[in-house]
Amino acid sequence: MKMTLKKIAAVILLVLTANFAKAQCQANFTYSIAPGGQVFFFNTSTGTGTNTMVYWNFGDGNNQSGMNLNSVNHTYAYNSNFSVTLWVIDSTSTPGCQSNITQTLAISSATCSGSLSFNYYNGANGNIWFTNSSNGIAPNATYSVAFGDGATQAGSFPASHTYSASGVYTVTMVASGGGCNYTTTQTISVNMNACNINANFSYTVGSNGNVTFASTSTGTVNNAIYYWNFGDGSGTWVGTPINHQFFNNGLFNVTLTVADSNSVWCSDTITQQVNLSGNCFANVNFWMWKDSSALPAITWDAYATYPNNMVSTIWSWGDGSTSTGLFPSHTYSAAGFYNICVTVSVACGATAQACYNANIWKSTGNNAANAIAMVNVKDASTAPTAISKTDVTPIEFVMFPNPSSGEFEIKMNGVEKTSYIKIYNVLGQEVYSETVESSDASVHNKIDLSNVNGGTYFVKVISGNASKNSKLIISK
Repeated sequence: MKMTLKKIAAVILLVLTANFAKAQCQANFTYSIAPGGQVFFFNTSTGTGTNTMVYWNFGDGNNQSGMNLNSVNHTYAYNSNFSVTLWVIDSTSTPGCQSNITQTLAISSATCSGSLSFNYYNGANGNIWFTNSSNGIAPNATYSVAFGDGATQAGSFPASHTYSASGVYTVTMVASGGGCNYTTTQTISVNMNACNINANFSYTVGSNGNVTFASTSTGTVNNAIYYWNFGDGSGTWVGTPINHQFFNNGLFNVTLTVADSNSVWCSDTITQQVNLSGNCFANVNFWMWKDSSALPAITWDAYATYPNNMVSTIWSWGDGSTSTGLFPSHTYSAAGFYNICVTVSVACGATAQACYNANIWKSTGNNAANAIAMVNVKDASTAPTAISKTDVTPIEFVMFPNPSSGEFEIKMNGVEKTSYIKIYNVLGQEVYSETVESSDASVHNKIDLSNVNGGTYFVKVISGNASKNSKLIISK
């Protein structure tokens, strides 16, 4: 089983909220570098129990985990400096334990075991988009491409290229980085079909910042794809119509992008200004995260999202006490379940409230630090990426065509640098798995499942501690 550090953070959250105090454990490891980029790692952590879950992140996008996984080996595909992290988590012993350590190692003897490959898809009017499907290529690699029509490009991986005529072209790509050089050649078919989509939408303003949007676009097909950017920092791939709630009054530039792949990848975009200046409403939200860095003290962070035109804030801690201000702190004198609420008032007179029923647990041991159970309110924008709540930065993805014959494309938005695509049949058996490495939050991949039987499948995209599922139909 492979896990990213961000997925590990989600596991740690489950461990901590299961009411385990932290033992005085300490993660540590040694390693031995062998020829050919192979490294042997040895877990030398102290203070762990007999049921310790061990997670290794090798710093090149690969991971390994398991119970008491105390010695592993990993072969690096290219030369570089790698930050290797070991996490140890023991949730079955009393008290429980979690700790991590990162070390940097230098690899200079890799045998260049990576592979260079790319996918492509047709855009309108001869535009071809390229996606990198390579494995084991250095992140800082440079690329040179001959597109087969006399044009070339050097530097970064090509995002797209426009051909002047339909036809079959031979594309040759070279990648160099980490002391390694790779070459691949692929024949592509270019379609010069035009794009006839004209994006447009209407909207209706409701109460409390709720606005209903509906696409009125023309030239689309039944399985058209819709991406909404609401101009307030949020967006979604959900179709049409759709309701969105704004947190603040004001003017918002809302953008709709409509796309389909009926014959070629075709899209159009329109932006309209939505005026909520004359509406008086208030919205507030917060979510809780246990701060493992403060252990053995029991500390929770409440990450809050406030409206811009706020004039007053009251936090009610569920134990009869209250605090004012945006980012107060509160210490509990006893463990228990507390209904924590925040109430805000905005300049135009509206109010809003959000609540969270939290189990504020603390140790009864002799350590004085364990006697502290505290909540600190913080700005949601300061939350570490690894613990960002999924409904704050949601994963969105679409598949097209769907149904398909087994060959389809998946467009993902809101994903981290490393994300995972997993596909299961109706029996829950995994039929496809892919790790996607990209520096962009928006990623496009082609997937070939032509070797599986027709039927219903389930696609799962995992990024950080967020995931989303969707149904796929394969017809044969």
